[in-house]
Order: sequence, then C-alpha cells, then structure tokens
Amino acid sequence: MKRTSNFYRIFIFAATFACLLTNAAFAQSFSVSKGELSHFKDKVTGKVLPNTEPSGVETIGSGKYLLIADDNDGGNGRGLRIVESASGKIETVLTNFQGGDKNPKWESLAKIGENCFFTAGSHNDPDETKRLRRSRIFRVCLNTDKETDPQKFDITSFREFDIKDSLKSSGLELTAKLEGLALRKKGGKTELVFGLREPFEEGKKGAEVVRKTQVYAAELPDDFDKPGGKVKLSLKKLFEFEAGFPKDSTIPFKLSSLEYVEGLKGFLVLTSTEDGNNKFFGNALWFVADEAIQKAAPADAKAKFAAAAAKILEFEPSMKAEGVCVTGNDGKGNIGLLIVYDNDELLPGMLQRLTLTVKP
Repeated sequence: MKRTSNFYRIFIFAATFACLLTNAAFAQSFSVSKGELSHFKDKVTGKVLPNTEPSGVETIGSGKYLLIADDNDGGNGRGLRIVESASGKIETVLTNFQGGDKNPKWESLAKIGENCFFTAGSHNDPDETKRLRRSRIFRVCLNTDKETDPQKFDITSFREFDIKDSLKSSGLELTAKLEGLALRKKGGKTELVFGLREPFEEGKKGAEVVRKTQVYAAELPDDFDKPGGKVKLSLKKLFEFEAGFPKDSTIPFKLSSLEYVEGLKGFLVLTSTEDGNNKFFGNALWFVADEAIQKAAPADAKAKFAAAAAKILEFEPSMKAEGVCVTGNDGKGNIGLLIVYDNDELLPGMLQRLTLTVKP
C-alpha cells in the first residue's frame, strides 16, 4: 500500500469521521461526537514514531498516562508501554513480569482499580513454541504514586493466569485468537471476559452463511488480587453476535477489543477488518447489554445463541482499530472513550478520542 503523508491522512480522517458522526444517532440510544486524532511520538525528539502497533489501551490512575499493549517490539522486545496521554509520547516500556520473554505479543488489556490491569497474549500461532509463548495472561499492578515521573513507573506485583487447558477442552486450542479482554462484576464475583477474533462460529440462516463473533468468560477466584501461584481458569460461552460486513465489502468485521462499562450495564465491542494483503475496510463500535445477554442465553449451556448487538458507529475504512477504553464519565450520559489504531506499519499507529452520549 502506498504511504500517504501524515497531514493528508489526518485531514481525510477528520473529514470522514465528522461526516460519520453526524449520522451516528441511528444507533438506538447513542450518539458519538468530538473525535481527535494524534500520533505516538518519541519522548526526546517529539517526532512521530512510524512503527507503533498498539493492540490494547487503558488509562493509568488519573488518566495523565496510558498503558499500551504494543505489537511492535521496537527492536528491544515487546512489553507494556507507558504513554503520556496529552502528547502521545512513549515514556518507557515495562517488561519485568515477562520472565525474560521478549516476544509475548500482548493483544489486550483490562483495567481493575486505579493501578492494576490484566493483559493477555494472542494464544495463537501455527508454531507450537511461539503459541505457548503467546498463551500467557497476567494481572499486573503499577506504582502510580510515582505518576509525576513516568521513568519511575514500575510493576510492583504480578500474578499469572492460564486458560490453555480450557481452550483445549473446548476444541479451541489451535484456532483461538484472543484480542478482547474485559472485567465484569456479577453477583459478588469477578469475571474475566475474553473476546475471540477467531474462529467464527459459523451457521446457516436460510441460504445465508452466518458468522458469529464469540465471547467467553471465566470466573476469577476470590483471592485473584493476592500474590500467589499460577491460576487455571475455566471458560464458558458468554455470548456471540453477528457483526456482518462493512458497506460495499465482503471482508467481515472481526472482534478486536472489549470494554465493560458499569454505567451502561453492558459491553462495548470493537470490530475491525483486514484481508490477506493487509488491506483494511472499516471498523465498527457495538454495544451489547447485560440484559440482551441474559435474554439470549439458552437453558442448555452448550446450545448456540446470538445476543442482540447495537451498532453505534461504523468508521475509518483506511485504518484498523485495535483497542478501546473508557477515559471518563461525567454522570450526565457522556462517556469519554479512547481508540487506538494498529495499522501494521502501513501507517503509524494512532489514538482517537471520542465522546459517547447516551440519549435519554
């Protein structure tokens, strides 16, 4: 793909996004507004970093800094990056919890509390050695009391979790590609929720082939937030839904990120597109309510079902949205969101701010 100047890309993106925002209100009780686009930058020179590939994002503490799961090793190995929220400058990378593994391929993040996060690898590669290295899940906690100096950020504690046996018993050991991660509290328990980019759950609706995006959940033990040994988790199907295709494209939407929003009592689901030649065709943001999941769930836990998903917005056909997080909630129905784009070195990785408004 021919590289276009950053300025031109930003201009085209802004114009496209503004047009989409004016038509966002059709998505049931939501509208979207105020998108801003920015790049990741070198902390010393301030220059745009061309090879960032962010695959997950969450705010740290007050939101002055972001935690980014970056798919590009930058020549020094992959880890979790600390990014200044306002400028996009990458301040440092955290790797001490990885045990010397420089290429774990972190694909997702989920925040729990002010300074603790879950991160998960893709659990996917045709090579068994690489697949095992990418089949790791950690809960990590940061010393956010050092927020005035990002160079002093560090992981003060971590614990590992494991779903490999559960994937195997579900027949997903060789096919699962994990890209979404979220946390949901339910009935006094905490669920760790996993969104699969692959495989699709394929079925028939008349003569039409239906491809359903799958989401699984695992109940965490009561002491999950305490130091300890590796914890094995058991997965169960939570919900699935039909994401379909972008307009004028035969490349299907696939899940790329999850975020549970307590104030909405449901999940924001981010989907993106990519063909075999690294070409992109659009992204979509969805909402799946707890109520819709509960209504769709059959009595037989093994039965197939589809939850009702509301498409909030379809946007940016020239980039691939890989992560979404909540940045704030004013209590008046306006929820701040941040989306990161992993453009696979075709374009620099980017950040996009927007506001999700819940209509009365």
